[in-house]
Amino acid sequence: MNIRYKGILPANALWLALLLLMPHAASAEGPASNLVLVTLDGVRWQEVFGGIDLALIEDERFANSPGFLKETYWREQRNERRRLLFPFLWSVVANEGVLIGDREQGSFMELRNPWRFSYPGYNEILTGSADPDIDSNDKIWNRNVTFLEVLNGMSGFKDHVLAFGSWDVFPYIINSQRSGIPVNAGFAVQSPATTAKSLWLNEISAEAPMLWQTVRLDFITNGYAMEALENEHPRVVYIAYGETDDFAHDGSYDRYIDAAHRTDQMLSKLWN
Repeated sequence: MNIRYKGILPANALWLALLLLMPHAASAEGPASNLVLVTLDGVRWQEVFGGIDLALIEDERFANSPGFLKETYWREQRNERRRLLFPFLWSVVANEGVLIGDREQGSFMELRNPWRFSYPGYNEILTGSADPDIDSNDKIWNRNVTFLEVLNGMSGFKDHVLAFGSWDVFPYIINSQRSGIPVNAGFAVQSPATTAKSLWLNEISAEAPMLWQTVRLDFITNGYAMEALENEHPRVVYIAYGETDDFAHDGSYDRYIDAAHRTDQMLSKLWN
C-alpha cells in the first residue's frame, strides 16, 4: 500500500480546490461555458487562511532558512501573511469568488471518507461521494464515474475534456481506460508533440530531476496544461498539482511554502 500522507502535515492536510469559470466565456445572459478545476495536494487550511506558520518556521527540524521565510512571508496581521503567500488567491479569487474552510471563522469543509491520503480524497472530490472500498493509493482502475467522465459523454463536451496531474495515479482515478479522457500525469509526455512548446516539455521531462518516484515537478504539469489550453481549446480541464504534498512528506517546510507560492503564481497566469 502506497500511502501519501506522512510528513510534517499529517493531521490537517487537505486539497485546496478551485473551480475557475474561464472569464472569457462568461456573459450576462448565463454562466461560463468552460470550466477549470484545480487542486493543490497537501495544502493546509492554516496556510491558506493564515499564511506562514511561525512555529514551523522556527522549528529547525522543518526549516533550513527561517530568517528568509520570516522576512519574506511573516507579518503580524493574519490577512497580510496569507496575501504574501497566496497573492492571486487573496487578490482575485477572494474578491470575485468564494473561499470555504477557514476554521477560525467557523467555516468548515470535510470529506466523508475516513482516510487521510490521496486516492480516496480525489475519488470523493471528482465523484461527489466517498467509497469505503477505496482504502489505498494503489494503481487500481476506479470503478466510480467522475463528473469529468459524465461531461465527456455529453453532447458539446465529448473529446473536449482533459486532465493533467503531477502524480502518476491520476489515470487510474479518472479511469482513462473506460472514460476515454486523456490524462497526462506522472512522467508521461505529449505524444505526438505537435508544437514546439510540447516538444520542449517532453525534453525537459526527461532531463528534470526526479525528486520522487511517482510525482513529477509541477511546472511540467502546468506547462502541458497551459499548452493544451492555448492550442486544443478544451471545454473542461482538470489540473492537479502535487509538489506541496510531497515536500511536506519530506519534512521540508521551506520547500512546501515555496511550492505553494509558486503554484499561486501559476494560477494567476492560468486565470489571465
